[in-house]
Amino acid sequence: MKPADKLSKIYKGLFLLILFAGLALRFYQYLINRSLWHDEAHLALNFVDLGFKDLTKPLENFQSAPIFFLWGVELFTHIFGLGEMSLRLLPFIFSIAVMPLFYYIVYELTKQRLTALIAFLIYALNISFVYYASELKPYTIDVSAYIVLSYLVLSSNRFVDRNRNILLILSGCALAFFSNSTQLVVVCIGTYYLQNLKIIKDETKLLTMPLKNLVVLGFWLLAIGVNYFIFVHDHPYASGMKEIWAWTFCPTPFFGPEFNNYMTTYFPNVFLQDLFLVDSTYFMGYIILALFIAGIIIAIVRKNYNILIFGLLPVTLSYVLSLLSLYPFYGRFILYAFPGIIMLMSIGISAFVLAINNRIYKYGAGMIAAIFLFALLKNSVAAVPKWDIKIKPALMYIDKKFPHTNVFVTTPYSMCEYYKKTGVIHCGDITRLTWHLDAYALLNDTTIQKQKVPYIILHSVTGGDNAEVFIPELKAKGLVISEYKANNFGVTEIRPDTSR
Repeated sequence: MKPADKLSKIYKGLFLLILFAGLALRFYQYLINRSLWHDEAHLALNFVDLGFKDLTKPLENFQSAPIFFLWGVELFTHIFGLGEMSLRLLPFIFSIAVMPLFYYIVYELTKQRLTALIAFLIYALNISFVYYASELKPYTIDVSAYIVLSYLVLSSNRFVDRNRNILLILSGCALAFFSNSTQLVVVCIGTYYLQNLKIIKDETKLLTMPLKNLVVLGFWLLAIGVNYFIFVHDHPYASGMKEIWAWTFCPTPFFGPEFNNYMTTYFPNVFLQDLFLVDSTYFMGYIILALFIAGIIIAIVRKNYNILIFGLLPVTLSYVLSLLSLYPFYGRFILYAFPGIIMLMSIGISAFVLAINNRIYKYGAGMIAAIFLFALLKNSVAAVPKWDIKIKPALMYIDKKFPHTNVFVTTPYSMCEYYKKTGVIHCGDITRLTWHLDAYALLNDTTIQKQKVPYIILHSVTGGDNAEVFIPELKAKGLVISEYKANNFGVTEIRPDTSR
């Protein structure tokens, strides 16, 4: 066997191994069937209470999502029920379907199998992509929009090459209604198409673009425009969402105290903690930044500007939108741009290995790269399955011990309401409490005062609802009968206050 053929076989084997590992992690995360957390429950209640028609209107619980995403999830709930797995099935299908395509995107842009394998390894094992592959939110579909459209534009596959334009039109128009990040991907691809501009000299100078590119962009812009004016423009939650996420917007003026603090503290944490989940030890942040910058420099030196278009432009667009206070610069909201960051890093890593010609030194460089990749991914792999908020044990305790008792709920109200409406728990009435009560305000609540028999308070044990204050106050008054704590939540049985 020729050395080239042997190397090609090794690369193919590594690709399949990485693909299997990435799929295994995603299936593992999905199949644990973890309980819904706050944001998922807020959205899930819309599928419980609404139908296809009402999902086109502003959603309940201050939620919003692209219409095809909502209809897709609604369809699966009609087929498989309202359980957690059916609610998460649509993003899961997207995630596993597009996963291998990322390898080919990097290869088409760099023409280096080592770079493509490194990028694919990081993408396949990274906790952000694994976790959001089974989350009742469209974040992983945002990533899928980037991967699908980039692949269809760049791929040299024969079938894609023969049918490229129709595939781009159909997929781009559909994804415009599945993911609001599609419009940012369209900007990237439009920039890529600009390279095909030609100047025709015939008395006057004209800028022309191949008709096929104009047709594709025209269909995409039409779909994005329809989606925007029907479902996005003047949305009643827009101003409220901006207020909630204002802390993620990059402050100005540049180089002022707030800007400097944002860039030195918040900005690195978005990547190190939210996306990469790496330790701050061993200068990992500086190494990641150095590799990212190295990838940019290499692309510029090689005049491979397509790498910058698909690697750097997505995160740049997200950053600019945060400067304009239009879109949060936050881990899961910029997840679509993360593959491009990984690609640039991988170019830096592979360049470090490939630049060394001495065989012994090359093995050493390869070992250093492998150690870095291990340090980069070990926390991600170890974090699977990721399950931060577990409410089911507390709900099962209520269902077993207090099946007919009224329940008053603080922060986990939407989760409790979802599991009550879907028949998982069978307690009495559930009533929402405000988050910042003290014992005095609680006992003066008109609904609480009507309770003649013991009732239950379901609350947080990790903060956010002031339970760490009002529960001890209730104990001091001798009103606490029993307590149960499991993971993130507590169940406290309270006797009516007869002193009034």
